[in-house]
Amino acid sequence: MKEIQGKLVGTLIAAPLVFIVWCCLSFLWRGYVPDKILWLVTLVTASCMSIFVWLVLSNRKAVRNRVYLNVKPNVIEIEGAEHFSGEFSSDSRFLISTDAFQKTLVAVVLRKSYTRGRFMSAREAAYVRIWPGNIGITDLEIGAIYKALDEEFIELEVEVVGDTDGHHPHATAVKA
Repeated sequence: MKEIQGKLVGTLIAAPLVFIVWCCLSFLWRGYVPDKILWLVTLVTASCMSIFVWLVLSNRKAVRNRVYLNVKPNVIEIEGAEHFSGEFSSDSRFLISTDAFQKTLVAVVLRKSYTRGRFMSAREAAYVRIWPGNIGITDLEIGAIYKALDEEFIELEVEVVGDTDGHHPHATAVKA
């Protein structure tokens, strides 16, 4: 997602520059800038700037309203809210099926409490704690989980918690 945003920002910066260079060359060749070109440059620059500002503000809003997820064997829970069950773990492995994990994750992303029945909704930022418990987790499993999470969320932070009891010292803290 960050790669796409980087390319989009590059396009939003490069598009007005092309028209501005066009105006400069027109001024050098003719001695003046035609009114039609000047209006086009102004409109393109203003629209690109407004799209850029909208992207920045929407990312800031997503980070401020970050969702906190706890991933446990066969359960993904939103901290202080809903629980989503899946069949992605076994007694000996934390992640046995990436497809089942992806289905459970899609259920989290498309939950009714967030989408409110809308056809489309903005992507969320997420802070994810992985609680492997007694099973343990390998780097390969962490990589697969991170890849699946990265497809669904923007501004992603992942933490692997080693405690087996499933309680985090800050779990009851008030989040502003």
